[in-house]
Amino acid sequence: MYFVNKKHIVVIVARGEAVRNFIFTDFLKSLSNKYKITLLTQINHLDVIKAAKPHVNTIIPLHEY
Repeated sequence: MYFVNKKHIVVIVARGEAVRNFIFTDFLKSLSNKYKITLLTQINHLDVIKAAKPHVNTIIPLHEY
């Protein structure tokens, strides 16, 4: 199904188990079929970015303070 005006979802993946559960599964792929996705993440590993990039519109790094 094609969506002309996709709604926008912001997904926050800070670190830890969430990476495996959300980035390396079909979670983002499934969401991207219906929604525009912005990913906020503290993870700066190339593998994570490569896995997420095809399914998200924007990746915003979270800085550790």
